[in-house]
Amino acid sequence: MQLSAYVLSAQKLRKNGYSAIPIRHGEKRPAIKGWQQYCNDMPPLERHTKWLRSWNFDIGICLGKASGIIAVDYDYDQNGLHEKIQSIFPISPVAKRGAKGFTAFYQYTGEKSVPFHIDGQVIVEILSHGRNTTLPPSLHPKGMAYSWLTSRTLENVLADDLPSITEKQMRTVQAFFKCHHVPAAIPSPSMEIKGDAIFEALSYIPSDNYYTWITCGMALRSHFGNAGFPIFDKWSSKSTKYQGSIKALKKWESFKNGAVTIATIFHYASQCGYRSHIALNK
Repeated sequence: MQLSAYVLSAQKLRKNGYSAIPIRHGEKRPAIKGWQQYCNDMPPLERHTKWLRSWNFDIGICLGKASGIIAVDYDYDQNGLHEKIQSIFPISPVAKRGAKGFTAFYQYTGEKSVPFHIDGQVIVEILSHGRNTTLPPSLHPKGMAYSWLTSRTLENVLADDLPSITEKQMRTVQAFFKCHHVPAAIPSPSMEIKGDAIFEALSYIPSDNYYTWITCGMALRSHFGNAGFPIFDKWSSKSTKYQGSIKALKKWESFKNGAVTIATIFHYASQCGYRSHIALNK
């Protein structure tokens, strides 16, 4: 019987201080509930031992505090932008190949997760605390196996031996994308806005900040009424602070209709790189 990716790699990763978790085979998503807790602390030894007994788990690691690393995910490239970004960030000795691009690893120094978009397409994304990434030799949903691009891997490199990204370097990249960014059209309250435009805009907005979370919730309730709760709940679940649908519903019921307009969501989204591609009809 062929050994699972988790069995092949988890022991080495854990020994190096990385918070390894099981991933559903060929699916890129954790095979366990509540995996976000392992961004703060390593999985207990007994849980790790139990996961080793499964024959079909792929492997991933939780990013941020527990593992001490972040991942810079190079996704779609446009006009050589990947090369320009790589000239700003230090070269990492550890990188893995993905389906479209690649992922490089760095020390965690408190960075926030953030996607960098141009024309609605993710060019590069910082994956930090509260996120996870699938590692070789796991199977990608498209059928390819993940592989390491570098001779050094997280199985033989400690977090302390990885470079870090400075605040100045991060600001340089942020400024670079602002120069290429065309602001989204922010609708007025009188505009009729299609649901798919709202879904797209929300996907750009992190739900971790409490003020942003409740403000967007108010906007959704004002626009959709109670029919907007499933949208609010799904968006809320992306946060590391998410405590389930029941608590989200309790907060939702405290929102007053009309307190905030849907334009607020588009304003937040535009600050996060969103650019509308959908015509808004008056």
